[in-house]
Amino acid sequence: MRGGSFVLKKEAVTPDGLKGDPTVPDVRASFFIVPTDILESLHEEFSALAGERSSSGILYRTGHRCGQTVTAKMNFKLDDDSLLSDALTNLWIESGLGRISSIIQTDEGALKIVSEESTEARALGVVGKKACDITTGYLAGTAASLTGHDFVCEETRCYSNGAEQCEYILRRKG
Repeated sequence: MRGGSFVLKKEAVTPDGLKGDPTVPDVRASFFIVPTDILESLHEEFSALAGERSSSGILYRTGHRCGQTVTAKMNFKLDDDSLLSDALTNLWIESGLGRISSIIQTDEGALKIVSEESTEARALGVVGKKACDITTGYLAGTAASLTGHDFVCEETRCYSNGAEQCEYILRRKG
């Protein structure tokens, strides 16, 4: 079933993770692992090439595209948007960008995501500003790929800015 899509049903989201379609080849072998200091290098290089403000947008778009692509290659789709928080929690650890400690739906319908171990923020250290540009893009891209809707993600608190943990607001666009 190469190139096909797998619709993720509610029963496929379990406390132990996502259950995929056994007829779809395991594509995890097609990914590569990068050391965390690459995240710091990407921040430095894009900032040097494009300036601080532009580099943030470039890193966000890079993360967004990565989140979309990796999730699409896994052939998972949600049949119910209410499953997004469970799916993100299960898929996030696979991304290597940290661990989600909680996801809470806000009154506005957005998701407040808390990560105590943001790999990107830890790689950069405390630099006096919010710095999880790749991470926020990745969250939005993953959500978009899972649901078929456009998402944006904004960091509201960051370890790199002195907070104990990173916090993101993920919302549907429009």
